[in-house]
Amino acid sequence: MTLDELVRSYLLEIGDANLNRYARLYQIAVSGLAELNMDTSGTPTTVLLPVTSSDAANLPNDFISLIRLAVLDSNGVLKALGMSENIGLPRSFDNCGNDAIVGSATLTSSGVSLEGLADNYRNGECVGRMFGIGGGGNVYGNYRIDMERGTINFFNLLTNTSSVILEYLSDLSLVNGDYQVHPFIIEALKAWIYWKDIQRNSAKGIGEKQLAQRQYELEEKQAKRRFCNHTTQDWLQTFRYGNKFAVKF
Repeated sequence: MTLDELVRSYLLEIGDANLNRYARLYQIAVSGLAELNMDTSGTPTTVLLPVTSSDAANLPNDFISLIRLAVLDSNGVLKALGMSENIGLPRSFDNCGNDAIVGSATLTSSGVSLEGLADNYRNGECVGRMFGIGGGGNVYGNYRIDMERGTINFFNLLTNTSSVILEYLSDLSLVNGDYQVHPFIIEALKAWIYWKDIQRNSAKGIGEKQLAQRQYELEEKQAKRRFCNHTTQDWLQTFRYGNKFAVKF
């Protein structure tokens, strides 16, 4: 169902056959669809992003929030990259126009000593005893999102990584000139329209407004249950995957 069809259907349900309030209610429906897209009905959008020579990639224009950022291995399996807040975000450019970290904020090698590493290796093998460095490293590489500039900055990507796969929640988009409404959220969106239609109407009592809000919340929960519905095979696979003899911690 398109959003236009839903609004017209709602107006007929409330007895407004002349569609006098169509424009106002359509705008209310757009805001409701945006809310449901972020919390209930939004589905992942997947794109292939090229990695530039400065180890960065541009975020899509309709990007809202990240779901997964990964590379594809030789078997076609996604391998997630690790998020790191310690990656410096570039705020200047070199002579070639590439991103560069501000010089005054960059540490020089004179303050770092590598002599202690000799005690952590024997015969070319690491024997550990590296205390205080912390975990959380990722063999495929790390990233940090720069929302101000709309980029993803990478660090320690595997050699010859020319692109990454981004799964993200996208903003609403028009399809053939209108928004599409998933069948699971039709009643929730109608409840949203009614609630927002009377929310700032001084002629409506507080009880009716609270009832309308409560009805929307119930319809939204019902929509979430429908989206989260899984088959018996899915539950069996999940149970078998988590049923291990390993120590639980």
